[in-house]
Amino acid sequence: MCDNGKSALESFEEQGADLLITDYMMPEMDGAELVEALRARDVTIPILLLSAVNRIPLTLRCDEQVRFLPKPFDIDQLEAAINTTFAPLLSVGK
Repeated sequence: MCDNGKSALESFEEQGADLLITDYMMPEMDGAELVEALRARDVTIPILLLSAVNRIPLTLRCDEQVRFLPKPFDIDQLEAAINTTFAPLLSVGK
């Protein structure tokens, strides 16, 4: 867990991840900048982007590995979004 996009990027570079869940509005580096930084490094993991704003950049909307979950949400919606984000990975090789 990280409290801003910059530390999330650093943490990912050190530890990696199978799925990234991030907020859109963060200090130092927002969610869009974090996704762009990961994509610039050829990282193609699925990303669940949490957002209370509707102004998500078109580049993120066109990224097939990015799923959006609007705020507010409940735990069932979060679980469903995670399952939907992982579903394409689970069907690979079947």
